[in-house]
Amino acid sequence: MTSSGAVESRQWIELREVVVAPDAAGALELGRRYLDEVGRYTHGLVRTRRSTGGASLVLAGALPLLRFGAPEVEVGSERVECRYPIVGGLLAARAGGTLAVGQRTSAPPELELAVAGYFPRLRSSRRRRSLRRAIYGSVQARTHRAISRSFLERAAAARS
Repeated sequence: MTSSGAVESRQWIELREVVVAPDAAGALELGRRYLDEVGRYTHGLVRTRRSTGGASLVLAGALPLLRFGAPEVEVGSERVECRYPIVGGLLAARAGGTLAVGQRTSAPPELELAVAGYFPRLRSSRRRRSLRRAIYGSVQARTHRAISRSFLERAAAARS
């Protein structure tokens, strides 16, 4: 957590070979695959709702847990990335931060998922010991790590 209260996390895995083409379409594919993994991991309880302006992770078809702006793509000589700005939802205390899925194409290839500058509603309590913080740590943060790990491992296994 940063001094401003934002959450930062990074998970990655080394790959035997790249999982997507090193271009804009490949970057968008990384973002799509991660959002689809959320639905797969939650057995459809949380689904991705896409629109021209971005995407939302929606609980039980009705409650937008997180809302993302339009994906931003970055393509370089050694990296492709799809970055979603976090713009709201029930789990966000306020708009801000990003969810990024990136692939390093240089040897050894690497797949990464990073959250930066995110302000979770459950973590926003100023008290060190609060029920909201406990729920964030034991449910939301753990679930995010588990889905991310599942995504990374599935992507690596698919290309092995």
